[in-house]
Amino acid sequence: MSPTGRLRRAVVERLYGVRRRLLRAAPVLDRVGLRRLRVVDVAHAQDLLGRGVENLNVLIPGGPVSFAPEDEPFLRVSKYYSGGTFERPDVFVCDVPSGFIHVGTGLVLTAGGTIVEESVLAYRLPYTSVYQGLRPLRPIRIHGSVATIFNVFGGNFWHWLVDSLPRLVSLRRVLPAAEPVTLVLPDTLHAAQREVLSHLLPTNFSVRILPKRVWVRADRVILPSFLSGRANGFLPADYVNEIRSQVLRGFGLPEAAERRERIWVSRKGTVHRQVRNELAVMDALAPLGFRSVRPDLLPMREQVELFRTADIVVGPHGAGLGAILFSGRIPVVVLYPNEVPTTFFFTLARGLGQKHLFLLHGAPGEEDDFDADVPRLRTLLEQELARMAPASEVPAP
Repeated sequence: MSPTGRLRRAVVERLYGVRRRLLRAAPVLDRVGLRRLRVVDVAHAQDLLGRGVENLNVLIPGGPVSFAPEDEPFLRVSKYYSGGTFERPDVFVCDVPSGFIHVGTGLVLTAGGTIVEESVLAYRLPYTSVYQGLRPLRPIRIHGSVATIFNVFGGNFWHWLVDSLPRLVSLRRVLPAAEPVTLVLPDTLHAAQREVLSHLLPTNFSVRILPKRVWVRADRVILPSFLSGRANGFLPADYVNEIRSQVLRGFGLPEAAERRERIWVSRKGTVHRQVRNELAVMDALAPLGFRSVRPDLLPMREQVELFRTADIVVGPHGAGLGAILFSGRIPVVVLYPNEVPTTFFFTLARGLGQKHLFLLHGAPGEEDDFDADVPRLRTLLEQELARMAPASEVPAP
């Protein structure tokens, strides 16, 4: 990890430490009967029906999802899903009458102050700035129907693509086209996120940008559940197709793509997971037809076009790989810093029908900078390129 990255992590850990010490005093409120003043009680939407949640509409019933037998070598060493399956909960949209939304995290409270767990995912609660703190005292009041698709990690492009946008598809499928809905989003939303959103936003939706720390109270909060999970971007194919089609149409790009690009996704300029010997990597990959790109420096249309025409994508684990959402059924080669890889891009790639190849390295942690094993990477790519059919005009999945 770079010195800047280490400093940032130290500052964040120090702030979390201060917050934890302050929260140790919060149970005093509980002991004097004032627990209701805190954002602390959590329940599933299903358990809150009739007690702050209404009109729960299940779009996809929950159930197990299995990975393919050829994924076993990765799953054997991965941080999650080593059993070869995961359980997808029900995908639904529900109403929270007179509910609250915290704009910067997407956390939703019932009128009685209970957190609807599906608004934030339980394991992410400690990462929010409001969990176990005080309930909103002066929320911004918005009349009518208000929705959120944001999440506590929503500033990260992978989490925007995988956590947020599919929830917008759920809203589109449930709500009448004539019903006006206000979508509240934080003022930290960057240009690429706004541009993609503009191509997916239903015509009956308006967007209201607000400071990330504020609470909103609405006559009716409409809450779509997550389709993603913990380090899990395995999305239903029809949701992916709808997102892809709308974005491609918005950018004036055809569905069919000539696969011609061999891409190395660089993490230069980031604060962690940089490949220290990237020059040596490109010396080895350039003769194989690869070029280095930094997606964060490209206009969004150019990013979509680049990944749409990719023949193979290679890069270290990081948000820049999220745009494989717009690629076809191609090989994706992910370089992991350590020997216990996390599963963000494995699950995303497998859900897209892409081939996931990987190399592990010996860094202490999954956030650390590392030196890529160039000989092994070169050998892996030469073998995979030899197996690949010539690029051709094919429809995207």
